Amino acid sequence: MPHPADPDPAGDPPPDAGTPTTPGAPTSPDGTTAPTQPTASGADGMSVVVERSGGFAGLTRRWSVTAGPDDATWTALVDACDWDGDGTGRAASEPAGADRFCWTVTARTPAAERSAALAEHEVDGPWRALIDAVRSASEQ
Repeated sequence: MPHPADPDPAGDPPPDAGTPTTPGAPTSPDGTTAPTQPTASGADGMSVVVERSGGFAGLTRRWSVTAGPDDATWTALVDACDWDGDGTGRAASEPAGADRFCWTVTARTPAAERSAALAEHEVDGPWRALIDAVRSASEQ
């Protein structure tokens, strides 16, 4: 019987002992299960998490940023988005299609947590600005 830390016969690395694995769960580049919730932003900060799923391969990508309480740029980007989903600032409805991306944006502040699920055609205007800023800051 192989040791639990040994790779399986198929050559797959063993899962991280501290990270539960769930079928279909997003994974990080090192192959461990990636968290789907933003990390705590601290008592006075803000965190923004962007997840993109779908596309041809159906993979999930995740970007995040943590900002200080006095960071007016991130506050303005978050506040400009239509978190209530009343349609203002979102693109007109388009039919769903195969291989399109779905986006989930979560912003956590000391006062509240807001989250929105967006279809690919809804990612424009303030949403596009926020998503692009988080992706850019996360990749630096």
